[in-house]
Amino acid sequence: MQIKTIIYIATTICLTSPLAYAKSTVSQSPSPIEKVDPAEAEKGFLNAAGQSAKNYNKDSLHRLDFTVVGTGCAVCLMGIQTKLKTKPGVVKAAVMLKPPYGASVVYDAKQVTKDAIVDLANHQKKNVHVNAVTDTPITKIPIVLIPPHFKEGE
Repeated sequence: MQIKTIIYIATTICLTSPLAYAKSTVSQSPSPIEKVDPAEAEKGFLNAAGQSAKNYNKDSLHRLDFTVVGTGCAVCLMGIQTKLKTKPGVVKAAVMLKPPYGASVVYDAKQVTKDAIVDLANHQKKNVHVNAVTDTPITKIPIVLIPPHFKEGE
């Protein structure tokens, strides 16, 4: 009889706790994926500042790949990524948190130049600079942006 009482009390506490309530409300809400209109997703993305990156020219899309040298600090690397994402003309940006700290940026070449993006990444922190810069014209925005310097399995 005591075991049933303990289980009942534990169940009641778990179901009425704020954490249980938060979990139940989260599970009832639709996922963000369900809220995305496929036609809107095809047009473009929002950058980190919440500004629409839909106003890009498909004919002038470029992909800029480089490595970040001089820091391995996750906060510094994420700061570089955030600055890149908020730059007008940048459609998408990703910086890897594992060595060799590769970065990729998809941008509209009519709105921002390669040199402006490189300068922005170079001036984030003292002694931090970029190497192995490659700029490639592309025809569409990749769904997942993975820097080519990433080696799977490491």
